[in-house]
Formats: sequence, structure tokens, C-alpha cells
Amino acid sequence: MATAQDILDVMRGWLGTASHRTIIDIYNAHTPLAVGYRMTMQDAWCDATVSAAFIQCNAVDAIGGTECGVERHIQLFKKAGIWEEDGTVIPEPGWIITFNWDDCTQPNDGFADHIGIVESVVGQTVNTIEGNCNGRVARCSYAVGYGNIRGYAKPKYGAEPVKEKFLLAADISEHQGDIDWEKFHKAVDLVIIRAYNGSRADYKWERNVSMAEKYKVPYGVYMFSQARTTAESKRENAEFLKLLAGHRPQYPVYLDKENTKDVDYSRTARLVAEQFYADLSAAGYISGLYTGWYFYDKNLDGVKTDSLWLASYGTNDGNAQEGRKPPYDLDGWQYTSVARVDGVTANTVDLSRWYKEYKTAMPTYIEYKAHCQKIGWQPWKHNGEWAGTTGEGKRLEALCINPPEGVELEVTVHLQGIGDKTYKGITHGNSVVIGTTGEARRIEGIRIKCVQNPTGKRLYYQVHCQSYGDLPVCTEGEFAGTRGQKKRMEAIRIGFN
Repeated sequence: MATAQDILDVMRGWLGTASHRTIIDIYNAHTPLAVGYRMTMQDAWCDATVSAAFIQCNAVDAIGGTECGVERHIQLFKKAGIWEEDGTVIPEPGWIITFNWDDCTQPNDGFADHIGIVESVVGQTVNTIEGNCNGRVARCSYAVGYGNIRGYAKPKYGAEPVKEKFLLAADISEHQGDIDWEKFHKAVDLVIIRAYNGSRADYKWERNVSMAEKYKVPYGVYMFSQARTTAESKRENAEFLKLLAGHRPQYPVYLDKENTKDVDYSRTARLVAEQFYADLSAAGYISGLYTGWYFYDKNLDGVKTDSLWLASYGTNDGNAQEGRKPPYDLDGWQYTSVARVDGVTANTVDLSRWYKEYKTAMPTYIEYKAHCQKIGWQPWKHNGEWAGTTGEGKRLEALCINPPEGVELEVTVHLQGIGDKTYKGITHGNSVVIGTTGEARRIEGIRIKCVQNPTGKRLYYQVHCQSYGDLPVCTEGEFAGTRGQKKRMEAIRIGFN
């Protein structure tokens, strides 16, 4: 028995203007003819196209028989038990879609006068292939629940191959303009947001990341690199990390590295990719690489990365072409750059199939915040960022440290007028206040120890101290700061490497 893909392959083969005669001939050659009528080239031929596709696949029984009149065909669909009266449902590829152009409201139970096949559903958009569409076989798109949809037929197909499981991912930037996130967040499973384009922040970065967080859409982040040297790569990565500060992506952060048109771009591309991995991994991120399949194959195959995301389009018609999936262990396959997605009107959208789910892109993500003289609590910092102040002469009075899940810390601070005080059982989410607030006491020194650390990475910390500035970086268990010198700690940074 034919599958939905068999029918869609036939329909795709008829796309364009040259198939009208072929379709009519296939329809007329099949017996018995519906209501005994032999079609002419002047007749409306949308339903003949659907019937001919099932004739070609020897699957007429799957739709209850052939027809050239849509309303009569609906009666056959009902008799075969495959009719879906509700025009607001989300269909599946291979379903037959019918229309009533005289009524644009749902529910729609008027006289049907057009028909096609559902090719794909992307978010809230139904993509179809239809005959007799401005004189040709063509692709069309409609919103789910579009008022003119009369209903659907669900052919009795044979067993389909096991479906590949994936999430639908869109990567977005300033090119998509001001996205309507109320619509957009319902159309995709996750987004990868551009933050940096090699010379500046993406103009829509702050808006897009804030909207993703507002609507609780899982997101990753990428930067487009123009670097050609290690030094340029380090500068780009530092700017990228500044933009990431204060955000917590669930999916990896990606280097978008493509042809820089260097004479020796293969070597420089690898240098930049290696530097990105080193810098972003050191900051505690899951670091990924994005590029085209051909460019990766020729220039970057084997470069170290935590996550691989490749582009390969084929004819780039908005649909995933199975033979174009790159033969690598991919997290993401970007299969088109011309998709239309609900909520985006300024441009088309790149879509990817995403095969791996993440909970956080920072497995060693440690957060901490400082309570400072005359300021109070500052915002949370993470993974090596400075918390507190420098050059302002303000004492650091208290800390909160939020370690990664599974990590337990013991922290000892040396407090003005008190001496050493130890805080135990500091775990993810318990917000222990280390030090004092409202007592005008300075923290003079600190020691941090891991009681439990399943991350496999080493804890480090560094303090900025009155009169001394930045003191040497300490590893867990070492004392940072001063005792007995009446010197205030002014800032601290903590991380894993």
C-alpha cells in the first residue's frame, strides 16, 4: 500500500506548468470513470490531480475512489470513514485538504470547490500542493484553521517508515525585524538567537533574548565570526561573552564560521574555531559550531566542538529533503533558509531539525551576587564575571552563591570584628547569605571548598582587595584576601575550568 510520501513524491514531480495534460490523461485512463465522465482540457482539474496521484500509486482504495468534483469526493470520503469535518485541526502530511471559497469562517460546511494535498505543517502554517492553481501544479500555504478550509480527508495509507524525532528550531537575527512573539513562540520548539555579527551586537539581540525569556522559549545563541587571526577571534569572543552576561541559554552557544575568502581560509577557519571552543568552554558554556556541510567537510571536519549544527538545503524550497541531511552526528540540521513562520513578516526564516534536547548550556554554571556598601545587592553574575566594585572604595559586605546542581560548597569568610565564619551546605537554589547586611562590616578574605563536585571541573576564585587590587587566582580550599590588615574585599569572581 502506498505511503503519504509516495503520494507527495508524485505531486512534487508535477510541480510547474507542464503537467496538466499528463494529469488529465492519467485520470481518463482509469476505470471506472467517476459518474462516467471523461474530462476535457477545459475542465477544472484540481480534484483530477489528487485522484491521478492515487491512481499513479495504485492506491485509489485509500481515498474511497476517484472523482473530478470536490463536493462529490467529500461524499466518498465520508463513506470510506476518512473524513474530518473540523477545518481547524492541525493536519498531517499526506492528508487531503478541501476548500470552500464562498465562506471564510469556521466551522465551514458549505459547498467545496477546491482540493489539494498537505505537504507539511510548520508551526501554525499548513503547506500544500494543489493542481489547477493559476493553471499549474503549485505549492500554497495557509494558517491552521484558515476560514476557507472545508475539511480534511485522511487516506488509509500503508505503514509509514519510523519517523525521525526532532524539535523545530528557528535561528533569528535583525533580518527578521520585530518579531510578533505572541504568535512566533507557538510556531517553534526552540530558537537560536544571533547576538554578535563580528563587528557589533545584532540590532535585535536584546529584544529577541528578552522575548525568548519572557515567553519561556528554550534558546541558544550564536555569533557570526569575521575573524582571520587568533587575536581577532579572542576579541570577538570577548565581545560575545559580554553580550551573554546576565542570560542563561538552555541550548549551546555557536560559532557561525563560513568562508572568509582568505587565501588560506581552511587554516584560519580552524584557528578561529579552536579559539572559540577554548574561550567559551573556559567560561563554562557548551560550545558549538555552525557552518555549511561543504565548508565543514573541506575545512573543519574533526575540529573540537561540543555540538555540531550544519546547513544543507538541496533545492531550498522550504522543506527538508531527506537525502540532504549531512552524514554526521548532528545536534541540528538547518534544512532551509526560506521558510515562512507565523509571527515573522519582515523576511523568511532559517529552520532546522533539532535532535538533542538540553536543559542548560552551562553544566558548570555558577551564579553569585555581592552586597556592597551604599549599593546593596547587585545583580547576579556568573562563571568568572566580577561581582562587586573596583576603584570606588566600597566594601563587599555579603555574598550569595548558587552552585550548579549536584555541587555542595562550604564557604569561610573573614569578617571585620568577627573573624572567620563558616557557612556549610550551600547547594543549588538555597540562597544562603554569606556575611552580613545592615551592619557595615567588611569581608576581608574568603575560602571556598567543594564538599561535593560531580562536574569534573575545577573551582577557582579571585578577589579584588583594598590597596592590593587583583590578587592571584585561587583554587578550592585556598584563602583569598587578607586577615588582620583591615583591608576590605571589594569584588570577587568565581568559576569552573
